[in-house]
Amino acid sequence: MLLQTVCTFQVCETVVLLLGALVLSLLLWTANVADTSIPTLQPENVPQTGAVVATRVDDLQNQDEAALDEVQHVPGTLSAAQAELRAKDHLIASLSEERNVYQSLCSGLEVKVGKKEGEIVKSMAKLARLNAQVSSLTRKNGEYKADLATMREVTQSQGEMIQKLKAGPRGFSENADSSSSSSREKDQEHQADRIRSLLERNMHLETLLSSLQGMLAQRDATIDHINDRRAEQEAQFLTLSQDHEKLRQFCTSLQETIAEDEEAMARLRIAIAKERVAAEEWKTLFNLSRAQPHIHGAANISTVGIFEAQNRKIAELQDKLSECHMQLVASHNGTIFMPRELLPLNGGSDSAPI
Repeated sequence: MLLQTVCTFQVCETVVLLLGALVLSLLLWTANVADTSIPTLQPENVPQTGAVVATRVDDLQNQDEAALDEVQHVPGTLSAAQAELRAKDHLIASLSEERNVYQSLCSGLEVKVGKKEGEIVKSMAKLARLNAQVSSLTRKNGEYKADLATMREVTQSQGEMIQKLKAGPRGFSENADSSSSSSREKDQEHQADRIRSLLERNMHLETLLSSLQGMLAQRDATIDHINDRRAEQEAQFLTLSQDHEKLRQFCTSLQETIAEDEEAMARLRIAIAKERVAAEEWKTLFNLSRAQPHIHGAANISTVGIFEAQNRKIAELQDKLSECHMQLVASHNGTIFMPRELLPLNGGSDSAPI
């Protein structure tokens, strides 16, 4: 909006300057007309004075027509200025629209970056939770194993006690006197109730022990699965780190190769320039030898052979320079070949272009 206001002000200022220049020219023309002095009419100078007046009238008419033309050109200039103003308004609107599109794209990218950062934070939190779960499950596993050992000891002691109680009534009946049958029956019933309660408790403990063993097996499987996943992620991270290091070393070697190729090309250019100078010298010598008829023909043949050898050497150097240039262009364009160490990254054959 500020750019549009500035452009509008500039166009209006241009139109005002044009109108001011036109008014100034009209004022100057009026001043010239007012200051013009018509010669005094004398009887003997009437024809000359008439000619001068006619000439002056023609000049004034021409100036009037020029002023009218300038006045007529003012609307065209104003229209052009208005058209330029409309074009600038259109340009400003298009730039504003492009800026809005760019801002929307930037906002979208910021939202995506925020989402990715949120996902990274969530993944880190999830990893922390998994590590905490592993620690908690490991601790609970140790506690369950300790409880299991304790329950086994309790069950074993209760089994021994049940065996003793089962053998108790027979020993009591063999060693007791026959003083009172009712007291023996009460004691036997009491012992039988105690045995039943101990058996029920033993069955309950065995059921609880079985459930605890199942829970322990489940916990162990979960811990093993989490450990396997963590090992896979660590292996993937290590593989990616190794691949990144290989690619970095490969890029460094490519940059060194490009620098060496450029140096070789520079040396070849210098050698070709020297060979061209030598070829020109040999060519000049050959032309001089041909221009002198007293030189023997064998000398001419020898000079021609030397010149042809120099040309062949120049052609070989140019071929080498072209080959180096093609390799350099291919390396800059990305059509390079991966070494055998990086083949697992691309899954290709002996070499694969990047």
